Amino acid sequence: MALILSACQSDRLEVPDRQELYNREFIKKFGISSLDHEWNVAVRVHADIESSLLAKASIVNVYTSWPGNPACAVVASYEAGLASSIEFDYPQGLKKAYVQILDDKGKAIYAQYTPINNGCMAIGSRGSRTEASSAPVYAWNIGENRGLGSVPVDRDHNSDFWGKFITNDGNPLGIKDVNVKYKEYSPLTVKEGADGAGNPEINTENGYTFGTEWNVNAHIDGGLPADMVSNSAVFELTYSTPADLETDVKSQMKWSDHNWTGYQFTGADGLILEPTGGKKRVVEITARGINNLKGNLIRIQGINYTIYSLRFKGATNNVAYINNIFKLYGLAESPVTDFEGYRHNYLKPENTSEAQAYSAGDLVPFVGSTGVFREEINKSDGQCNLEKYRDRLHIDDRMDFIVAEDMSEVSIDYLFGSTSYYNSFGYFYYTDAEANLPEEQRIALLLKKPKFILMYDACPFSNLMSTNPREGYTDWDRLSNGLVAGTASNGDALGIIGPGQGHEEGKNNTWDWNMCKRFADYVTYAELNPDDTDNIAEFRSAKYRLVYYAPDQFDSHNELKPEATGSYKFPLGTHIAFFVITSGQYIFEKGLDTSMKIDNRRIQFSVPLMNKYMGNTMNHGHSHHAIGGQFDSEMITGGGSPEPWTPFVAYQWNGETIMGVEDGYAETENGLNGSDHDMNDMLLRVNGRFVDDLEELKPDDKPAAQGWIIACEDLGGSLDFDFNDVVFGISHVAGETTARVTALAAGGTLPVFIQSKYPMTGSTDSPDSDGYYTLKPEGSDGEIHRWWNPDNSHSTPINAFAWGGAGKYVTINVPEEFTLTDKAELPGAEGNMGGFRVIVHQPDGKTSAITAPDPDKGTQTPQMFLAPRAWLWPRETQSIDGVYGGFIPWYEKWWETRDGANASNVVLHTWRPIHD
Repeated sequence: MALILSACQSDRLEVPDRQELYNREFIKKFGISSLDHEWNVAVRVHADIESSLLAKASIVNVYTSWPGNPACAVVASYEAGLASSIEFDYPQGLKKAYVQILDDKGKAIYAQYTPINNGCMAIGSRGSRTEASSAPVYAWNIGENRGLGSVPVDRDHNSDFWGKFITNDGNPLGIKDVNVKYKEYSPLTVKEGADGAGNPEINTENGYTFGTEWNVNAHIDGGLPADMVSNSAVFELTYSTPADLETDVKSQMKWSDHNWTGYQFTGADGLILEPTGGKKRVVEITARGINNLKGNLIRIQGINYTIYSLRFKGATNNVAYINNIFKLYGLAESPVTDFEGYRHNYLKPENTSEAQAYSAGDLVPFVGSTGVFREEINKSDGQCNLEKYRDRLHIDDRMDFIVAEDMSEVSIDYLFGSTSYYNSFGYFYYTDAEANLPEEQRIALLLKKPKFILMYDACPFSNLMSTNPREGYTDWDRLSNGLVAGTASNGDALGIIGPGQGHEEGKNNTWDWNMCKRFADYVTYAELNPDDTDNIAEFRSAKYRLVYYAPDQFDSHNELKPEATGSYKFPLGTHIAFFVITSGQYIFEKGLDTSMKIDNRRIQFSVPLMNKYMGNTMNHGHSHHAIGGQFDSEMITGGGSPEPWTPFVAYQWNGETIMGVEDGYAETENGLNGSDHDMNDMLLRVNGRFVDDLEELKPDDKPAAQGWIIACEDLGGSLDFDFNDVVFGISHVAGETTARVTALAAGGTLPVFIQSKYPMTGSTDSPDSDGYYTLKPEGSDGEIHRWWNPDNSHSTPINAFAWGGAGKYVTINVPEEFTLTDKAELPGAEGNMGGFRVIVHQPDGKTSAITAPDPDKGTQTPQMFLAPRAWLWPRETQSIDGVYGGFIPWYEKWWETRDGANASNVVLHTWRPIHD
């Protein structure tokens, strides 16, 4: 402000011009701004690209987040032939950007968050997802665990297949009729009740025999058959009464076991069967059962039993045992010799660095309300994701991944999970020649291939690390420390439904089932609140590297040699497929303490035909019905013929391979216990160089271009400092030679015009004497109120009280080095908020220019500043400090926090510039 004294009247004060008045009133209200106060939130980032990536690159894209995230914007896009470095504008304070490098086939050769340090970024393979520790991995045969069960081999669609099946030992597959009465294995002992008469077979006083083992046809080992692995048994006690009471009358008494753990029977007056020696191989009947016959002059003639499969009782007679079909190996971090060693040394994940963490918003395109992996069934139409998106997902008789680059690595990134099961997950592999054999020959060979458990603990809460500031979790942690530790991250004991508690046994119901849906809740919040970045949860994925064992590491029976050594390199043409074992970890841990077995329904392969021949099918035409509860649904079996179960689906997303896994059942025989088939129980990214045979699934919405907002005070009327007099948006993607300017608000009542150092695309207008072009939407003279309608008056505010939609936009031609940063950020470049200014026609006929504060001139009172796209301007007459409390004390990043007394008094715009 200038004070000028007249020579003849020293007390006269000259009325200052509008600029001086603005400066005086600004300082009076806000004080003198700090020298380092930021009026421009854009900074320039320089990124160097590793030369090995450039050799394969077709295009380099930089995003603010994963493509598909509701808050994602395209920052830069450079095509083939680019130099070894690129530059782009980026919001001040953001520490990382998502970089994607695609080859000429659209496949990602680099795709991850990359840190920004002091305006610099290094894009390269170091720290990429496919590079990890080279520590050795050990394989241990877990197949002898008693948790492994059987598969039915007498279905209409698989009986011929199994009849011809030859094991790795070169012998026909041993098939058992599970309904055979094992009389040769029936030594059972009556434990109590002294019989004083000394007659071991008939007692007319007490009515039973004591201490006698019924040895007829008894097996010499005195135990139950080794292959008796069923979940149910019917025991028959055969007895007769003496002839003098009833002539040659024989009766049978039966009781059934539906819970091996407690041996509490429901039939025959609750007879109890108990094990001895902790092995549960020798079975005895207590006196409680025999006492029910006391006084009836009973002659016990024999005891035998029949075993059944609990879930498929009566459905099949003939089974084969999984351990006779293939060998199952668990990968471990150190050599192990027994299960106890394995359960504490199984392969653990490597979590990505904090700089590579992704947000719950990044997962919205997958598991959000419109994603192909959204949670549960669609309750409005009863459709599951498997059926609703069948034509978009990769569902066929192969569902494997073919290595396209010789001696290359393959890894899995665990991205998301929503399940209550303690699963195990693994893989197997085979050659291209084996993959092209005739169907039955091919499937028989694939079934006999050794299977490797990559994730013994495949529970998402034991793998993913997360933070969620909204819930107070600001430190990286896992929600669960795993089934072995048995605790949640807050120290609570895990809620695990144990044996004897019904069909939900083995599930995690921690926090009243809230743990299993916690990650899905995180994504829901991010979808509904995309701009609340400070409260959106983040994840660090869990990476597992697959190990390859060459053919010479196996013996003639297809079993690993004792000193077998694996490699992380897979040969060209190798086919890799996967499997999930529902409740696998739980069953392995419990062993014989649980009635559950790993059978044909619990081990599920990514190759559907393998499931078919294993007897894991679902009838065509299935549907679902919501039966109440947040996640409850009923599986309604179809009326068609059995089809192979397809628990794995996959597709390409922005050049990356995303695989979804369903850990629930296809359906049971009565259709009541089928799954919701949402295919998101495990969401994995498969990393490697593969033959391109997956469909690229594009997001429904086009991505946004990176956008910025310039807000101005026009010096007219009252100085309310609401910064809504002139508001316009600029969107530009580095690497492109056009930018778009969009009118957003015209809260002032003076005629104003936006000018640029760069001409409009297709325009023949000449610049003014200062080298500026006036921006004019088609049919308009360029006055900002008329960007909405050519007939608008400049005296009517637009979008100063509520959002009514953006005005028109114009496209301008910009140089490759175009930037919106301050020129001090990039010496010698045009810069300075992109070279924009605003011309204001004052009531006295004079004009004034609003320009960006010049950082070279030190302290200034700004009439114009640049903010991020999501910034919300105050409503008319609402001073900016009443919304953004940090504006007065000059807080760093004041524009991010609305904490003033009138924080909600803003215009809730929805401007989102689309990247064409």
